[in-house]
Amino acid sequence: MNTIEITAKKDFMQQIAAAPAMRALSELIWNGFDAGADCVSVTTVTNDLGGLEELNVQDNGSGIYQGHVQDLFGNLGDSWKRGQHKMYGRFLHGRNGRGRFKGFAIGHHVEWKSCYDHEDIRYEYTIEGDADSLISMNFSDPVHSDRTSTGTEVIISDIRGTFGSLLSEKASFDLAKLFGVYLKQYPGVRLLFNETEIRPESALNLQREETIEDLQIEIHEWTMSTKRAIQLCDAGGHMLLELDVGQSVRAPGYHFTAKVCSDRFRVLEKENRLTLGELDPEVARAVETARNRLSQHFRQRKSEDTQASLEKWTSEGSHPFLDLPPEAPQRRAFEQLAVHLDEAGAGFSGLDVSGRMLTFHLLGSLLMYNPDGLEPVIEDLFPMKQQERKSLSALLA
Repeated sequence: MNTIEITAKKDFMQQIAAAPAMRALSELIWNGFDAGADCVSVTTVTNDLGGLEELNVQDNGSGIYQGHVQDLFGNLGDSWKRGQHKMYGRFLHGRNGRGRFKGFAIGHHVEWKSCYDHEDIRYEYTIEGDADSLISMNFSDPVHSDRTSTGTEVIISDIRGTFGSLLSEKASFDLAKLFGVYLKQYPGVRLLFNETEIRPESALNLQREETIEDLQIEIHEWTMSTKRAIQLCDAGGHMLLELDVGQSVRAPGYHFTAKVCSDRFRVLEKENRLTLGELDPEVARAVETARNRLSQHFRQRKSEDTQASLEKWTSEGSHPFLDLPPEAPQRRAFEQLAVHLDEAGAGFSGLDVSGRMLTFHLLGSLLMYNPDGLEPVIEDLFPMKQQERKSLSALLA
């Protein structure tokens, strides 16, 4: 075996290798796509107790040329991707050569089995390392290979924890959220998780993009609950920093993230300014721009959803005031009330037509003939949060 000497201190290497499990896995997947793979397959192996025993990430990319292994693994901060934005017709995501070490955030032992072509001859060899000795790794001499395709297989073992995020039903959703935009951008590329293909449409409900000054802002609405975050990314969409959306964006009932893309963030990262978050004026400006755009977006979405609900209730006949013109006070009062309750979680969309018709006619009758008794009935039928209750009282005043 040969040894790769890594030019970094042990504590620095441990910092590089640290990451949440899903983030670490995503870095390994990106490495496969950046190597030209049109298919990356992730497989989890569990033990008798249902815990994670091994994680396997396999791609059919170009492989890791053995002659470059010292540079690729030994010189941190000097990735082969630096200065390149595209390869194999796709945007590259890594830039600083650290992503390949993220496997150590999941397991103590990581092995790379790589197959590559050189001067029309196919070779294969292995690279391996342990978390306890990250400042050096070993690799074998290349041997002729009879494999049908090039690529790299990363095998992570001696798992460091339980990593429920990689074993839960939500894992596929998280991967679809992380890679959905990329998979939609390059339809010929596939990502498999435990032999099931990750499909963007399973997670992404809506996507809108807009350029504001020097920032490309992408708003993604998701089908499942997720952390509301603003992700600062390079021009290729690779996330560099994630920040909370904050309380300034009101969007009840929506699950969303926003990507703010600019290669300027790569410069800020290199200058160690990105880690300051909103204390850095450029970061603060970008985040404030994103928050303003999110607020505008969800005001528009609320208007669109309200109109869609009213059109549905009208067309199906559940609206109790169809015989009145749209501008009639009673009709407008009912629509405001019904929309408010629906947004507060009354679940009108989950009812069948007859259920909605019965509920709406009850609300309409109370609104017409007993408006003073409407609020206590609503509180009994539709439990609401305190703020929603205050809004209801103001609406009925």
